[in-house]
Amino acid sequence: CGVMAEVRAELHYHGLFEHTSDLLPAVFVLDPEARLSLDVGREVTGLVLDAPQQKLMISRRHAQFSYIPKHLHKDGKTAEGQWMVTDLQSTNGMLFNGCKVMEAKLSNNDVITFGGAKSTQNGFTPSDKAMKSIYCYKYIVHESISPDTLETPATAGNSCGGKENVTEHGQKRGRVDAEEEEEEAREQKRQRAEQEEAEERSRREKQE
Repeated sequence: CGVMAEVRAELHYHGLFEHTSDLLPAVFVLDPEARLSLDVGREVTGLVLDAPQQKLMISRRHAQFSYIPKHLHKDGKTAEGQWMVTDLQSTNGMLFNGCKVMEAKLSNNDVITFGGAKSTQNGFTPSDKAMKSIYCYKYIVHESISPDTLETPATAGNSCGGKENVTEHGQKRGRVDAEEEEEEAREQKRQRAEQEEAEERSRREKQE
């Protein structure tokens, strides 16, 4: 494959944190010229996700990005290079545009959330009561990176079309509007406040 045939992309943080510089990588490059696979997890050399607010949401090796180079099919048609993401049997699962999947081929503006899908069946969205994961990234193809692209609201499935294969039917994606995103952010802040309050009570009890 020539250099121009490869797909260079970036993962842009798209979660509930307003500031990620000291907690999570804000941007992570996927470059097949540098590597063809990238591990995601708490204890990996790739994309490390271990913010103290949800440290146990992510498994040691949670998921993996891998690159499929440009190639010819048996019918003679050319398949362009493409990145895909695979769940590595993690505890809390992975969401692709809001739907739980084990793997998915990536297209521009897809949103991947690591965690937050523990009790969800493949092909479905988590319930409203499910703990929201802060580890959310938008996949941006390098040639498409622009201010307008980065300001696009996150896509997340309200409906995953039952048990359809999300990898093959990625175009069937729901969207969460701005009000729902704001509600998720408020809920996340509330949960963090409750956790901090519980930790403070525990410290006081130990001192007494």
